[in-house]
Amino acid sequence: MIQAWTNGTVVRSWLQQLLAKALKEDPGLDAITGYARIPVEGRWTVEEAIRLRVPVPGIAASLFARFLSRQDDSPTMKAVAARGNQFGGTPSKG
Repeated sequence: MIQAWTNGTVVRSWLQQLLAKALKEDPGLDAITGYARIPVEGRWTVEEAIRLRVPVPGIAASLFARFLSRQDDSPTMKAVAARGNQFGGTPSKG
C-alpha cells in the first residue's frame, strides 16, 4: 500500500521511501518495537529555543512524540522507528 504513495504522485519523499523499504523487509513491523530514540540534536535544539525564547513548535512536537514512544507499542511509533532504522538510526528491535 505505501508503495502507491511513492510512485506517480505529487507527494514524494525520501522518508516515505525509507518507510516503504522497511515495510517491504518486515510487512508487519514485527521485529521492531515502537521505541524511537531521541537524538541529542533534537533535545539540544528545543533546550536552546527555550533559552533564546524562539518558538519551534514542529521540532518540539516531534521531540515529545518520541517521548510518547516510551509508552505502549503503537503502529505509528513502530513506523517512525522503522523509518529511522533505514537511515542509520539505532535499531529498535523487539
